[in-house]
Amino acid sequence: MDETSPPKAFPQKLEVIAILQLVVGILEIAAGLAAAAKFLFLGVFTLGLSLLLMPLAFVWLAAGVLSVLSGAKGLGKGTRYGLCLATAIIQTAAIFCCDPLSFAAGLTVLILLTAGEVKAYFASR
Repeated sequence: MDETSPPKAFPQKLEVIAILQLVVGILEIAAGLAAAAKFLFLGVFTLGLSLLLMPLAFVWLAAGVLSVLSGAKGLGKGTRYGLCLATAIIQTAAIFCCDPLSFAAGLTVLILLTAGEVKAYFASR
């Protein structure tokens, strides 16, 4: 890239990705905390058997924290391709936790990351 050329403008699709990841991340954190509380409560009545499901709550929490981090960086125009991609893959894997909202958000982000203007923006950085 030439030193005199202006930097590429921040694509609108990256703003959509950031907002989507931020909103879904907040919902994933809430779902993870609710699931953890439910599994702990049910653990009393099932003699600890429901605690075997606790890793599902941790998957939701991890995906939520990563989503909020990626969304906040994206809104601050400091997004990184690797962080967006990793977050989208983890959100897509949330289908194993029966979370279709995270799956849809992850799939949408993966599709938006393959857009030409987004690829050109990351290539110019």
